[in-house]
Amino acid sequence: MKKKSLYIFAGITILLLISIKSKAMTLNLKFTKFKSPVVDKLKMIYPLLIKAGFTTNFLIKAGLAQLLLETGRFKARWSILNNNYSGIKWINKPYQKNSSQGQLSPEGNFYAKFDTPQDWANDYFRILSLQRKSNKIGRPIDALTIADFNEKLFANGYYNQTLEAKKNYLKNLQYFYDSID
Repeated sequence: MKKKSLYIFAGITILLLISIKSKAMTLNLKFTKFKSPVVDKLKMIYPLLIKAGFTTNFLIKAGLAQLLLETGRFKARWSILNNNYSGIKWINKPYQKNSSQGQLSPEGNFYAKFDTPQDWANDYFRILSLQRKSNKIGRPIDALTIADFNEKLFANGYYNQTLEAKKNYLKNLQYFYDSID
């Protein structure tokens, strides 16, 4: 009886995980508000995010919006040269897998250079799954709205820590989020 219950529980768990994953995979994005080179990059990145663990339509769109913002629609030289579409810094730690020192950043440290775009997507998911000690509101990956996503990025110290920067980041993030169809 215990064995049968265990199999039933395992089966239900697997079905739930497949259901969550399929929700993200059913999002049919067309990116009609962007020009061809940007569309090509978005179409390349979209499945990488799903494979990395982005499981909801909202998170995929929020992630893509952030990438568009951070890279200036994928024009940033460091994003092109480093398979790094969100400006992740190189920290030379074992949990930043398949990366090396990339281009020098304006802040004086270095961008991470990832071996493959999937390596970058996996690290991007890892970073959005963090909750810094000073952050009392939660992880960015758990956000439910674009304003919540921005609040949690700000609480994690993801970008310049001024209220003006926070306001501007949200405005630009919302613009790109709304542009993804």
